[in-house]
Amino acid sequence: MTSVKSQDLEDFELLDHVGHLLRRAQQIAVAAYSQEVGRDLRPRQFSLLLAIYQQPGLHQVELTELI
Repeated sequence: MTSVKSQDLEDFELLDHVGHLLRRAQQIAVAAYSQEVGRDLRPRQFSLLLAIYQQPGLHQVELTELI
């Protein structure tokens, strides 16, 4: 296990790390979605319903491949 030096922590910037930025972007996207759609319909449920609406007759296997 590698030890973390205090100098490393002082120089560490969260905004320089892609993982942190992706997580923040996801949080912002979820908040915007919830504000527009509400909390009763989750993004995955919306995606499924939209795919079914846009492609009538879609088989379950095809649906899982889309989502």
